[in-house]
Amino acid sequence: MGISSGRATRGREIGVRGIGVRGIGVRGIGAGAGVLLVLGLAGAPLAAQGTGGTVPYFGQTICGEEFVFCLDRSASMAWNGTIALMVAETGNAISALDPTQNFSIVAFSSATSVFSTTMLPAGPANVAAALQWLAGLSASGDTCVADGVIQSLAILDSGSGDGAVVLVGDGVPSCGGTSNPSAELAAITAANVALDPILSIYLATDSSGITFYQQVTAQNPGTGVGCAATFRRGDANGDDAVDLADAIRILDISFGSSTAPICEDAADVNDDGVFQGIPDAISLLGVLFGGAMLPAPTPGCGPDPTADVLTCAVQGSCP
Repeated sequence: MGISSGRATRGREIGVRGIGVRGIGVRGIGAGAGVLLVLGLAGAPLAAQGTGGTVPYFGQTICGEEFVFCLDRSASMAWNGTIALMVAETGNAISALDPTQNFSIVAFSSATSVFSTTMLPAGPANVAAALQWLAGLSASGDTCVADGVIQSLAILDSGSGDGAVVLVGDGVPSCGGTSNPSAELAAITAANVALDPILSIYLATDSSGITFYQQVTAQNPGTGVGCAATFRRGDANGDDAVDLADAIRILDISFGSSTAPICEDAADVNDDGVFQGIPDAISLLGVLFGGAMLPAPTPGCGPDPTADVLTCAVQGSCP
C-alpha cells in the first residue's frame, strides 16, 4: 500500500499501521473498564505513505514527522479511569518519539489548555516537560471539541513537516450548555484550510459519540491517510531475495496450504493492486525465467507507488 500525499501549501502525510480495513475499526480495551476504542480513518482505502518515524498509540502505530495530540479533559473523562488511560497512552507515545519528530499537546474542556503554541522537537527536556504537563490534567467542564481541534490545527501549521492532529475524546460535543455536533464539525472543517489530516480516537463506555469522531476524520483526511511499509517487489516471504521460493509461498497461501506470513504488496507481482495468487505467481515466474521486469520497488526497498489496501506482514530488511 502507499501513495504520497501533497498539497499546494505544504504536504501532509500521515497514517496508521495495523488497520487493514476501510473505514473504522473497533475493538475493546481497558482493564475491565469496558472502554471502547475507535480509531477513525476516512472511508477511502488506507493508501498514503506516512513519512517520519512511527509511534505506538492505543495499540496502533501512527507515522509522521509531527503530531499535535488533542485531548478531551471534560468531566466525563473521569468515568472509568478514561483520563488516566489517555494520559498514560499519550505519555508513552510522546516518550517513543524520535528526537527528529516534533509534537505539541492541546487539552480541551470548557476552556483550552496548550502545552506549547509551537511544534517542539521530542528531545529529552521537552518530553520530560510534556509528561509533567500531562500528569497535571484533570477532568472537568464541557466538551468543546472544536475549540481544541482548531487550536491544534493552528499549532500543527506552525511546523514544517508531515503530520496530523490526533483527536482523543469520549463523547458528543457539548459546549456552553448546548450540544450541536453539526456546528462543531463545520467549524473544524472550515478551520482546516491547510487540509491537515485529523485522526480520531474515541474512548467511552458507550458509542453515542462515535459518529461525530468518524465524521471529523472523514471530512478531514488530509490529502491521503495510511501508513505504508517499504518492501521489495516479488519478495513475498521477506527473505531479502526474489526467487522461486517466493512463487511457491504465493501459491501456498493462495491454495490455503500455508498460513505463513506474507507481504501482500510484494506478492502483488504485477502491481495491479490485488493479491491474486496464480496470476501473481505466473508473473513472478515470467520475471525469474522469462526476463520480464518487476514493477517498482525493485531491486531495492521502497513504498508502493500504487494506491491499494494490501498489507505487508514480512518485510525482511526493508525499514
